[in-house]
Amino acid sequence: MEQSSSMTAQREAGPADSIIITGIMALGRHGVLESEKADPQRFEVDLEICLDLRVSESSDQLGDTVDYSHVACRTVEIIEKQSFTLLERLAGEIASCVLENSLVDSVTVWVRKPDAPIDISFKDVGVRIVRTRG
Repeated sequence: MEQSSSMTAQREAGPADSIIITGIMALGRHGVLESEKADPQRFEVDLEICLDLRVSESSDQLGDTVDYSHVACRTVEIIEKQSFTLLERLAGEIASCVLENSLVDSVTVWVRKPDAPIDISFKDVGVRIVRTRG
């Protein structure tokens, strides 16, 4: 089967591959209000980790890719053990942690706080950041 020229160009331009982890949940103490820092609240995180997966695709070796179990555990650790005022900072810390792996080209982090203290009816509130190596 022949690859289309657009698929070939995409591969030559860089990886379009990603590892996706959705629904990481943990309790943390992040927020503007003192009550948010005193009482743990639910946080949800989704990650899209962009990297070239061709080596691990061929080798079938964990050392040639990102260990998503490790990333998920580190994400929970950041949520549970640190405290920030803004979701933006929490998302940035998670992104920095993911980018510590030299195989990662970029990461998109979604942080949601479904039980945020907002005085209106809402489904969810959160931030999305994209960070690239370099």
